[in-house]
Amino acid sequence: PAGAPAAPRIIKHGSLENSGVTFGEGLLAEARSAGNINQNSHDATVEVMELSATSKEAKEEHDKLMAQAEVSKKARTTVVPTAIEDVKAALRALGEPITTFGEKPFDRRLRLRSAMAKRALEGGVTDLKELGLDFSAGLGAPRQEASELDPAKRTEVFYTQASDALEKARARIAEHSFGRAAARLQKLRRRREAPAEAHRACLETYGEIQKLGIRGSQVVDTRPVACCRFSPLDDAAEGDAALGASRVATGSWTGLLKVWDAQSLAADVVCRGHTERVVSCAWHPSAAFTAASSANAAAYPNPMLLASGSADATVKLWDTRISSATPAPGAPKSALEPDDDAMDVEGRPAARPSMPGSAPCAATLRGHTARLASVAFHGSGACVGSTSFDHTWRLWDVETQSELLLQDGHLKPVYGLAFHPDGGLACTTDLFGVALLWDLRSGKQVHKMLGHVKRVLTVDFSPEGWQCATAGDDHTVKVWDLRERRCLYTIPAHANMVTEVRYARRSGEALLSTSFDGRSRVWSARDFGLLASLGGHEGRVRAQASA
Repeated sequence: PAGAPAAPRIIKHGSLENSGVTFGEGLLAEARSAGNINQNSHDATVEVMELSATSKEAKEEHDKLMAQAEVSKKARTTVVPTAIEDVKAALRALGEPITTFGEKPFDRRLRLRSAMAKRALEGGVTDLKELGLDFSAGLGAPRQEASELDPAKRTEVFYTQASDALEKARARIAEHSFGRAAARLQKLRRRREAPAEAHRACLETYGEIQKLGIRGSQVVDTRPVACCRFSPLDDAAEGDAALGASRVATGSWTGLLKVWDAQSLAADVVCRGHTERVVSCAWHPSAAFTAASSANAAAYPNPMLLASGSADATVKLWDTRISSATPAPGAPKSALEPDDDAMDVEGRPAARPSMPGSAPCAATLRGHTARLASVAFHGSGACVGSTSFDHTWRLWDVETQSELLLQDGHLKPVYGLAFHPDGGLACTTDLFGVALLWDLRSGKQVHKMLGHVKRVLTVDFSPEGWQCATAGDDHTVKVWDLRERRCLYTIPAHANMVTEVRYARRSGEALLSTSFDGRSRVWSARDFGLLASLGGHEGRVRAQASA
């Protein structure tokens, strides 16, 4: 009838046979013919088309991805232990390898979570308690690790008896550091009393830095150059006179060290002796060439020592005086020898210098069991330090050519090394991202610098004595306050690994960094702003030096 409510529509999903709703056969037949009801046929005579190989592969890949998604979803809600020994015990109980090559604790824990989620989806183990493991007692409460229960794995702080030579060396280092510290503090007091003059000198330094450009270029070797260092400047000379008399030492992967005249960029001496690539070099603090006798090196009464470290696990000391250098085999007698192929900038025939002589090796220091990473002279000149991939750093006596100290404490290969300007402290860095500060007078570790997320490759102290800069594979330079024992500032310095960082040797107002991005940058040591970005190298910059 008109105005009556419409009958409700019924929508049924699934089979209609057992739904409890009765339909006439005619109605069902009409619905089937209209295509509104799809009914599977169980007739064995009906032919079903087989899937193609491509379709089967796509289906298998889809099923695999769905299974992985289910495992990942289940793993997010799976609770696993956090202690390293507990994770290993759980993996062992599941029949999984307790560790794989290069696997870290975080990766191992993720692998355990995935293994448990997969077994839970397959109807297997859903809880570690089913395997007889119960770690709930250790959650939030202290408990003994396996390393504490096993005496073989227990780590303790221990001390070894120092030799007589080391005790005497520490006494000399202490005496040297006390005098240097007093002089440094007196200099800082004078600067504090005249802040305007110090500020004006700083602005002049920054102005000169911003004008830096390429003064000269020289092809050093046929293989990459791993290190370069300016010799100490003569205190009696000033400005360009001191720089012109200095020398530049370079070491390359050919195993050769070369000493160059900083003014003419000519090689004076070549140091031959390493059987593997040279990785680091350092000048003796008293190896200052003077302008008056730079052309006649026989006037130097004491050896001009240069230390080098190599991948052959040795430290070598070289006497780089020109008078002590022996002529290289096949070297011409004349200082200048005509060269048919050599031309000057105007295309006229030019002359080339004779081959440099070979410097004698004053000493070879052996003891490291793996390749070296860095060498550095102590400020007193009586000791030289070295770091190595054998996880140790060592201190050597220059006079007796003997090992004074073998120091461990790093979990990974030791790389960077620097001595405090006072001489009382040393800082070493490793490939685990840690820098350790050592007191050379007592032999104790006094501070651990944590903050880098990757390898720390280089370290240097400020001439003012209270700052320390580290840099490495995380593309940053970190400046540390040694008084407060904290990170003072982090400089996002480069777009690639930072290979070396150095403070300006005399003023300490600037910080220099080099990187694999091909740039050398100069930073203000006051506000850590960028002062200059130096380019010109076509490849990675591995080393730098400041005069």
